[in-house]
Amino acid sequence: YAFSYYYDRAVDTDMIDYEKGGILKVEDFERKAREVCDNLENFTSGSPFLCMDLSYITALLKDGFGFADSTVLQAAVLR
Repeated sequence: YAFSYYYDRAVDTDMIDYEKGGILKVEDFERKAREVCDNLENFTSGSPFLCMDLSYITALLKDGFGFADSTVLQAAVLR
């Protein structure tokens, strides 16, 4: 299971549904980081740090934790 802030950023960028959560791969965060960073004008309604946050999450997952691009992450709300 991924950490809370990962969940929030995945929701903010429509990678998963807020209520249902979802399954992501590390490469999904990297792909979305590139999309956001390359198109900042389209993501102004979100946090001004969205590009940095997604880039940081990607780096932490890959370089910090050593996960491969294909590593599957389960994002869920625990109630």
